[in-house]
Amino acid sequence: VLAGFIFQYINERKIEESSDIATEMQQAYFRWINADDVTEKDRQLDLFHDARTIAEKRYTKLYTGRLAGFLHAQVMYNQRKFSDAAVMFNSLIQKPEEADHISSMSAMNAAVAFEQAGDIDAAIQAYKKVFSDFGSVSPDAPRALFSVGRLLEERSSADAIEAYEQLINEYPVSDWLGMAENRIIFLQTLGE
Repeated sequence: VLAGFIFQYINERKIEESSDIATEMQQAYFRWINADDVTEKDRQLDLFHDARTIAEKRYTKLYTGRLAGFLHAQVMYNQRKFSDAAVMFNSLIQKPEEADHISSMSAMNAAVAFEQAGDIDAAIQAYKKVFSDFGSVSPDAPRALFSVGRLLEERSSADAIEAYEQLINEYPVSDWLGMAENRIIFLQTLGE
């Protein structure tokens, strides 16, 4: 019985410590994003990396470890290291049946980062993954489908129209619906 209480205390303590590190890491990240002064930006980035290193070493399997990876990828993206950010975001995507919200956000962010890096094929595949793996839980799924259509327009109007029609059929109340309908009309007009 005593061993059970000790085990429970240790687990609770670890969760509490990981929560503190997550808060510290997020605060340093947001201070870095909002800092105007270069010296302050550098200081906050150092604080972020210190907290991130602790989180990644001690809390790898907990939410805090995954959050550390996500924020690290965000830093890379903000530093315009798009390819590195895409790889990091991709590494955070779990199987759909095991996924948390970090997985679906990472899938979408990986797609955007691939697109920013100029890797259009990887971006299309990543956007498709958002829809196929997280379409029922991600608010970004309609945007991902629209992005597939947008990227396919230069390759094949028919494939782009197919993506837009899928968006219309799958998400009939989406904010992206009107834009998809407009793109279809535009592309059909070009084809005539």
